[in-house]
Amino acid sequence: MAAKQVRVLWALSALMLSSSLAGTLSEFEAAVTGPKSDSSPSDTHSGHRHSDRDSRHRRNNDEPNLATQLVAGVFVGSFRGVKWLTYNWWARPGDDGEYMGSGERAETEEENCAPTLHHELGTPYLPYLRFDYRQQYLDSDLSADDLLLEAGYKYGALFGRYTRYEDAADECLDIQQYYGMFRFSDLDDPHPVGIFRGGIGVGGYSIHGQERHGGPALTVPMALYPTDWCGIEFLPAWAHICDKTISDYDVSLSVGHKFAHLRVGYRWLWVQGSGHWLDGPYAGLTFSF
Repeated sequence: MAAKQVRVLWALSALMLSSSLAGTLSEFEAAVTGPKSDSSPSDTHSGHRHSDRDSRHRRNNDEPNLATQLVAGVFVGSFRGVKWLTYNWWARPGDDGEYMGSGERAETEEENCAPTLHHELGTPYLPYLRFDYRQQYLDSDLSADDLLLEAGYKYGALFGRYTRYEDAADECLDIQQYYGMFRFSDLDDPHPVGIFRGGIGVGGYSIHGQERHGGPALTVPMALYPTDWCGIEFLPAWAHICDKTISDYDVSLSVGHKFAHLRVGYRWLWVQGSGHWLDGPYAGLTFSF
């Protein structure tokens, strides 16, 4: 009799766990695709099933203001890079033979004026090709595999990202991003604290769970490399899907040498104004060429 009761309790526990986990990703998707709610985010639960994580993920309606301030700060902070690009690369005739004259003066002017952007193969500043694999931990029942790919030359690049969230109940939520990106760096005129890289990309963002939904997206990536073997990177993105704003913030630290870096970071993903979150630390590898 006791054994039968144990089996019944075990079956009920498994059923409750499955139901709870099923709400984790499906409720997040519903927050994106469902109608707008007039309730405060503090009145709703986050995508995670644990109550302590629910309370930690609740936010007020000031989130859009924070995102606006962040974007403004990014553009102000990127002014130096844009100024260098327009002045050195376009306005100054670094390759103009008539301007440069001949002899030693021409060589000096060429060194000082020409925007070379010398990319050394294997460094992470403006890679020709970059590939990332990351494993994110959200809680004991929810994790994510994350893949990033960037391919470009000097100021232009294509960027793609694919993330699959999967829980213990085998429910999946796929997120895809793709951007055409303008990027720049003070590689030839580094800042005293290191080499800065910035950019802006416009593209699309899609969420695929029970159904597929997508919309336009904006990303403003930036990174600072105090040395060749250490870097700090921030990858924010904002998407507009089903009249909802999705914020996707990713901050990380990388340590390594040429061609390969070990990366650890934290990623937040939420539907603004709903209180539904997916966030957690991650670790992975970055390969740059």
